[in-house]
Amino acid sequence: MQDVVNRGRHSLAAGMTADARDYAIDPGVAAMWRVALHTLSAQSAPILLCAFGGVAGVYILAQLINTALTFDVYFRAGGVYPAYSNTYYAQLLIQAGIGTFTIALARGAITWLTLRHAAGERAGLREALRAAARRLPSLLLSTLVYGLLIFLGLAGVTLLLRQMRLDVTSIGRVTTDFDSITHLMAARVVNGFLPDPGAPFAEVVSFARYFLRRSTSNYYWLYTFRADADGIPARVLLIGLAGIVPMIAAGTFIRLRFATIMAADAPNRFGALTEAMRSGARNFTTLLKHGALLWLAGSGLNIVFVAVPLSLSQYLLVPALSQRLNALWPYPASAFLFMLSQTLVSMLLIAFTTVYDAHLYAALARTHREGSR
Repeated sequence: MQDVVNRGRHSLAAGMTADARDYAIDPGVAAMWRVALHTLSAQSAPILLCAFGGVAGVYILAQLINTALTFDVYFRAGGVYPAYSNTYYAQLLIQAGIGTFTIALARGAITWLTLRHAAGERAGLREALRAAARRLPSLLLSTLVYGLLIFLGLAGVTLLLRQMRLDVTSIGRVTTDFDSITHLMAARVVNGFLPDPGAPFAEVVSFARYFLRRSTSNYYWLYTFRADADGIPARVLLIGLAGIVPMIAAGTFIRLRFATIMAADAPNRFGALTEAMRSGARNFTTLLKHGALLWLAGSGLNIVFVAVPLSLSQYLLVPALSQRLNALWPYPASAFLFMLSQTLVSMLLIAFTTVYDAHLYAALARTHREGSR
């Protein structure tokens, strides 16, 4: 049977699941969380397979290659530092080159599965991937537009955070004294609230941060500004605050981009993105509320269960172990383990957010249709 989400840009099934009827009139936060978790439970296998293949798989592959190259240098030369930059650059290139496509495809497939579930139907993984592949150009365009907006926002915010010594690139040599660990945790917590632009822009940000941490000349983003902890120049403060604007725009005006694309019959690259922007403008307040709560919840979980534990392990446990063993191999080994745990948590958060946004789109579309009668 032809999927009901393909009967127009905003058409949904007349017969919806019980959960879908609950949120159709008022897309409240509690109802949206409930139906999103229900969909994740009911469609856990295909959704998690999509998320793993499209999100986690790429980063694991890139880190495996990095680790293998690093160990090769270690066993041949007895050190890891001489080749660290080259192997890290190779990792970033793999993540950017492959991840740009796989993440867009995976999120499109997860959205398709969610919209079908909201309509009271089931869809298989193969069907979802085919539907996403047919819309891949539109998915890629929307992904790049979103990533560019977040990237521009990060440029301004990073400038301000570096001025305040709260950016991750401000972390120098970490010792075990209280002040050093406190500064480390403060920077990690603050940066944990920064949104991820996704591939390929996330890799550009990682490359820039890596370069900044190694640079001794403080050339960063807008290099004419010099880092100074004694005060924040007005222009730096304005640039930092202005960086929040494109982040809010990305999280509201084009938040429903995947659902809009996957619910359309045959979306063109610009038409679907324009439609998503119109929907975002029409529901700006609702999307801002839901997006802000998701952002706070996801950032909080990532900070508590990933950023803080991994930072403490990275700067305290691993150096102590390496010193005790009188060897450097714990560094590349721990880097892979850290990446694996962080990637799996990010994978689950991306899957949940994608499901949540698809249900939110379904609720708003039905509410709009009911109100226009």
